[in-house]
Amino acid sequence: MAAVIISSFPQLQTIPAAISSLTTGRVTPAVTSVMITRRRSQRIRSSSNGDRNVSITASEAAERREAKLRELIAEQAALEKEEEKPYRFVEGRKYYLDELDIPGFLDGSRYLRPSDPDAYNPAAFLWKKIGDIPEERRHRLLDLLKPHHFTLMWDAAGNRFQLEQEDGEEGADPVTSAGGMLPDVATSAPLQPEIWDGRVMGVPGPLSWLGRFQKSFFVGADGLRYGRVISGGPLFTGLSNTITPLYFRIRAANRVLATDEPCDLSFDYESGQLHLKDIGLPEGFPVPRPHPPIFDDDFRDYVRAAGPGVVVGQSWQEGRDMDAEPRQFLGEFILVRRHPHQVNP
Repeated sequence: MAAVIISSFPQLQTIPAAISSLTTGRVTPAVTSVMITRRRSQRIRSSSNGDRNVSITASEAAERREAKLRELIAEQAALEKEEEKPYRFVEGRKYYLDELDIPGFLDGSRYLRPSDPDAYNPAAFLWKKIGDIPEERRHRLLDLLKPHHFTLMWDAAGNRFQLEQEDGEEGADPVTSAGGMLPDVATSAPLQPEIWDGRVMGVPGPLSWLGRFQKSFFVGADGLRYGRVISGGPLFTGLSNTITPLYFRIRAANRVLATDEPCDLSFDYESGQLHLKDIGLPEGFPVPRPHPPIFDDDFRDYVRAAGPGVVVGQSWQEGRDMDAEPRQFLGEFILVRRHPHQVNP
């Protein structure tokens, strides 16, 4: 009976040989075959387990890399938070101390006098302080400064001309003057506008929204420098595009006609720069039209450079009549060159 069962299952035919080898100590070919088969089987299982282990290890490595990356991001965020410049809240808004240095300096200039006036110039100090503010945050000065700061900035910037006279220079320094910061005829492509954000003081309360505006400067097709005013508010912006574009020409100027104070440039509104429609305008700019009253009466802006990318100015209605007395229009204004990635207040 046992022989019949063994003959029916070939795998059992090696059992007697295996028993014999255990008793005699000799390994028969049949036993050797079984042992080799078992070892191969063990290697296959081991290899399969190894593949599984490798797979698990790769997954764990990916998780560890992600965890490490999250850790590095968290550390960087904490570091940036620790390295953030000091700031204070003024009237509910967050301002950095490098920004607050400007009104602080301007207020102090009314009361403080240097012990050695020859060793200190307010314009140089103001220039440095404005330069300390990153370009993308300088426009925040338009919200931070109070009306009297605009006048104080005009006065402080006027001391720059004293420096140039002491150095024996003729004319304004092209680097620190307003003219050097506007689009340059030699290097700027024609009809490519550059936007500056502005704010003017002295606007009556109900029309205070008109106190915010923009000036767009560009080099004309004739090689001269021009600009236009884009008034604040969505309603008035539409009107300024269709009715009062307010184009002007940029000219070199040394003095404000009415006060004989030094300046860098004048923006001459004249008759509306109507010739620009014949020589070309930047894309999307409205056709020039005659200026409305006030702006058509020998109206000019006079500007001084206050710091990198910042100018301060006054507007004057000088009058075409020889007997007319020049009148300042509103208060001082400040212009700040727009940065493509400027930080909102």
